[in-house]
Amino acid sequence: MKKARLKNILFVLTSIFLVVGLLTFAHGCGYMHGVHGPCYKTKVIAIISAAVLVLISVIDYFVRSSKVKNFLSVLQLLTSIFLIVLPTYVAPVCRMKTMHCNIYTKPFIILIGSIDLAISVVAIVVGVLVNKRKENEAYQ
Repeated sequence: MKKARLKNILFVLTSIFLVVGLLTFAHGCGYMHGVHGPCYKTKVIAIISAAVLVLISVIDYFVRSSKVKNFLSVLQLLTSIFLIVLPTYVAPVCRMKTMHCNIYTKPFIILIGSIDLAISVVAIVVGVLVNKRKENEAYQ
């Protein structure tokens, strides 16, 4: 139970850090010739993904069923993978390598997605091990 709380707290903290970072130091390029740059869409989708991670964590905190918890852990894993591929493939940032979004925004989103992916993988592995141990104890 404490491991699940720690996982959910870590997801909420990384999501808050992602949103704060995208709104402050890792922001997109802003207006270019009166329109938003391509990185604006990347920023908005990343913020929505962070909100989804927070929502999944809140639901996971209140759910008791291990099957639902495993499903939510897989959803967190998929959302983390989505964050990693977002700035490169799903909603690419500007093509110019010296733009702010290529130097700060893209690596920041990939870094937070990688941290979330590591949290997800560890949570899933620990969940599987705990479930196997409970099954083994039940058979003995």
